[in-house]
Amino acid sequence: MIQRIKEYILSLPRVTMNSDSHGDVEFLYDGKKVFVRITNINDNASILFRISQPYTDVEKFSHVVIRHFSWFGLPLSEEVEWETYRNVIVQAYQFIQQLIIRKTRIRYAATIGLFDGVHAGHRYLLRQLVENAAGKGLRTVAVTFDCAPKSILYPESAMPPLLSLKDKINQLYETGVDEVYVIHVTTEFLRMSALTFMHEFLVKQLNVGMLLLGHDHVFGSDRPQNKKYYDEIGAHFGIKVWHCEPYYLHETRVSSSKIRQSIQNGQMEYAAQLLGHPYRIQGKVVAGRQLGRTYGFPTANIQLEERLLLPKDGVYAAYVIHKGVRYKAMLNIGNCPTVLKHEKTIEVHIFDFEELIYGDDLQIELLHYLREEIQFKSLDELSVRLQEDCIQARAVLS
Repeated sequence: MIQRIKEYILSLPRVTMNSDSHGDVEFLYDGKKVFVRITNINDNASILFRISQPYTDVEKFSHVVIRHFSWFGLPLSEEVEWETYRNVIVQAYQFIQQLIIRKTRIRYAATIGLFDGVHAGHRYLLRQLVENAAGKGLRTVAVTFDCAPKSILYPESAMPPLLSLKDKINQLYETGVDEVYVIHVTTEFLRMSALTFMHEFLVKQLNVGMLLLGHDHVFGSDRPQNKKYYDEIGAHFGIKVWHCEPYYLHETRVSSSKIRQSIQNGQMEYAAQLLGHPYRIQGKVVAGRQLGRTYGFPTANIQLEERLLLPKDGVYAAYVIHKGVRYKAMLNIGNCPTVLKHEKTIEVHIFDFEELIYGDDLQIELLHYLREEIQFKSLDELSVRLQEDCIQARAVLS
């Protein structure tokens, strides 16, 4: 668990690690302030998070305007769920950003969005932000959320995201913005009106001078639809608000909902066009039943790093990235009915690859939907069809 926590924290942008004079492991944001510390007291390893008050229960986080901070501690134990650690890491990361931004009081140009997928339309919006801010000498900040508001309001019907939060933060930084500001979404936060949100976050927290909004973006519990309303609130607080035009690709307006629909339909090439790159999932190789090698197609069983949107069940041509090297592969998502599995699995057969990779992380790019999952009469019949799939996948990837 300790290694997984370290790798996750170090994968966040602008984070470095060192050891202090007591031997504790420290994680710093932008080389300035420690926001996570792993310590050993009486041989009991603990992890400490620098976070805003009040935090009395790990399950009851709520956002407050920052006035004080404290260290929140958790034992390092396999009995604590990974999601608990991940959530508090994000809280600590967000808080240390707030401390540094508030201290500098630099003027910012901002944009706001969930940015699920950081797709071609998002990148167009962020380019407009960076270009306009440069002409006015402002730093840029992309304000985003640690989860979709719908996942808090309607958890039963909420769709899984297209990107993990970690990958979203990294991809937002790749667009050239100076800062990515992550807001922890709670029911209390969702009760804020547009005016309150603009005052508490954009004015008090971020010192925003300019705000770029997507063509259909609304925010606040009142969700005003009139663009002029945001312009007037902004003017009241000294913020210049302007609105970006929609982004079209081949006469289609790019949106996260269109990308989700295409992925769920197995239209991976179309999803890649809208995203600007192939759709990716990421996970760890875990032990399986090892039945694949009995019919000539050994597979790596993938446990996703986080819950993400999966395409429809079936066989796909894919690329696998392992330790920086890209391999051709084919992947199956489904219940493997021929070998009588019942739970859904993700299994990938990497071409011309014989290494043992249990416990390793893989990134998978889904390129092309080959066929639906079929229950064959025998393993021999399955093996014959897999050989055909292999030929077809290699042709797609060539």
